[in-house]
Amino acid sequence: FACRTGERCVPSAWVCDNEDDCRDGSDEFCALSCAPHQYQCASGQCVPWGYRCDGTADCVDHSDERDCPVPTCALHEFHCSNGRCIPQDHVCDGELDCGFADHSDEA
Repeated sequence: FACRTGERCVPSAWVCDNEDDCRDGSDEFCALSCAPHQYQCASGQCVPWGYRCDGTADCVDHSDERDCPVPTCALHEFHCSNGRCIPQDHVCDGELDCGFADHSDEA
């Protein structure tokens, strides 16, 4: 499979395998339908349903993190910038508890 940008070719077995092997993600832009336990990204890529709205973009086009419901955090919880709720005692503890791309609990 020739990557869309032409920078490289990848084995056809790597196409639509939920791993971005082309830097532009073109090997994951698939027009296949996903299994019932998978979420289909806008690009056609398939990811497990549990990855939808988990605070980390798993689709190469980030569509698994779009239009997600905003949770209401309890009084004893911290509301992360990405909408996730974490225990208040996890704020400023030296660990990124909100998620990989969200550092609001350590800011």
